Amino acid sequence: MSEYAHPEALVSTGWVADELLFWHDTGSGAHFVPSGPWVEPMPHADSPATKRRFWSLVERSGLGAQLTRIAPRPATEADLLRLHTPAYVEKVRALSAANGGEAGIDAFRAAPQGFDAVITDLGMPYVDGRKVAEAVKADGPSTLVILLTGWGQRLMADGEVPTHVDRVLSKPPRLRELRTALAEAVRYASPATDDDSTREKS
Repeated sequence: MSEYAHPEALVSTGWVADELLFWHDTGSGAHFVPSGPWVEPMPHADSPATKRRFWSLVERSGLGAQLTRIAPRPATEADLLRLHTPAYVEKVRALSAANGGEAGIDAFRAAPQGFDAVITDLGMPYVDGRKVAEAVKADGPSTLVILLTGWGQRLMADGEVPTHVDRVLSKPPRLRELRTALAEAVRYASPATDDDSTREKS
């Protein structure tokens, strides 16, 4: 008996496609290296353009007619837990309910000891990273503000770093870059001692 099943015995394959599924925003990048002065930024590999192209090829090839069409629906929590841990689902739920950067500003102002550094995304609903940076600097001028964005290299190359932002890191940030930025925040927060002043003068 052949190890391969007869085509008619194969389980049918479902196909879910909808215009709304092509509206996600993944920013830009350069595949496995960061974009910069010598590397041109391009759409993310998982951008809507690549998914729309795949959908078009499936339809044009005739393969779509052989697939079982499934109408899209909102994912249930049971659906999400098939791929993600409960802790991750809860984290995303909390972030989604936070109404963008306003929640971060509230948390900053409510902290009795303050923060040495604030890391914020650029693109957020209602209150974006620019407004977060402005509010943080208004209440804590010495706080280091780090901005995460898919357009990091382009912003720096074009000299368009938002006001009140100290450091811009491209997404996804590298661990080494985060450590360097946070070490800088510690230096800002540490008061200079007499020994430090003496070393600087010498």
